[in-house]
Amino acid sequence: MIRAEVGNVDAYRARRKRGTAATDPNIIALLSHMLGTDPPVHTRLRKLVNKAFTSRRVALLRPRIEQITESLLDAMSDRDEVDLMSDFAEPLPVTVICELLGVPFDDRDDFQAWTKPR
Repeated sequence: MIRAEVGNVDAYRARRKRGTAATDPNIIALLSHMLGTDPPVHTRLRKLVNKAFTSRRVALLRPRIEQITESLLDAMSDRDEVDLMSDFAEPLPVTVICELLGVPFDDRDDFQAWTKPR
């Protein structure tokens, strides 16, 4: 379902105008993401992101990303069951991005919540 909706953003937008597009909040969140935007909005956002994610900057982040990864895995290691999405896949990129942006530790839960569809 998501692949069908997101695979062709223009077709989805046309269906949305006709009122026949999917109403799944996950699909809507994916399409409102930077990757679902068209120029000139996408171009402007990409220029901003490219400055933060140069090859050199990402290489410098590698040790810290490995530390964050180890910490998340350690937190899961003593549990019988884990939710890989909520316990690892969601907090890892959000934590890295928060550190890149200088988001204070106490505000990271809010930042994580803002990444979720409403």
